[in-house]
Amino acid sequence: MDFPKPVSVQLFMFAGAVLLYFSNAAIFIILEKYTDVMNKIKYAELYSVKRDMETEHFQNILKINDHYRCFMHDVHSYFNSFRLLALNGENNKIVEIIDELKGKIQKETNLAIYSSNPVFNAILSERVSKAKELDVELTLFVENHINVDFISDADMISMFGNLLDNAIEAAEKCDPGKRNVNIKVFMGTNYFLIFHIENSSNIKVKREGDRFLTSKADSKHHGLGIGIVMSLAEKYGGSLNLVQKGDLFVTTLTISSFVEGQNANFGTQRV
Repeated sequence: MDFPKPVSVQLFMFAGAVLLYFSNAAIFIILEKYTDVMNKIKYAELYSVKRDMETEHFQNILKINDHYRCFMHDVHSYFNSFRLLALNGENNKIVEIIDELKGKIQKETNLAIYSSNPVFNAILSERVSKAKELDVELTLFVENHINVDFISDADMISMFGNLLDNAIEAAEKCDPGKRNVNIKVFMGTNYFLIFHIENSSNIKVKREGDRFLTSKADSKHHGLGIGIVMSLAEKYGGSLNLVQKGDLFVTTLTISSFVEGQNANFGTQRV
């Protein structure tokens, strides 16, 4: 490259190059600071969600314990009543009282404990309640002693929350009586967790290569959830498989419980 001979022009070009260099450096520093601030905001938001979930979960458990204490307090009275009714041969009345008590207990203690992990339990409990509100028939199987503690709380909310919301929303759009969501959570092997969902769907999902496109009108702000779940599945050495079979949409999330160097607990990282 031939430089102009006038010294003034050369100085001008040199000054411009220096300014360009420092301006680029300044832009990179600003972007780095911006990214750091956004990450802190996201961290704070997710921690708030986690804290609210754990608080709600704890309060629900206390509520259940209070109900059971009330029933246990009256259990002697029930037994005395049963004894007198049995002596009088009124067995049918005993059965009626037992059925009534059973229904009352189930109604007042309808929060199921699906897992020892409070965040995972809160995610499932919230979606079960949401399905009931939307008249969606939801069946849920969680394998006994399932281990999800290897998943960070933030990732758990993103993965399971997104998939469950998508399934319930799709089922809710179907005709009454055909709104079904079937969920199974189990260990496929000692090292792989399977999160399997089958839900009814009356919408033909569009695809672009291996990517599913959102059917929502506001496509700019929707359709990101599946991409997030796919990225997180890869993070945990697993995969996300989506298949549409007529009026049935099948989602299978497989993640490994053995990922080297992973941080399991969001909100409890060591600095």
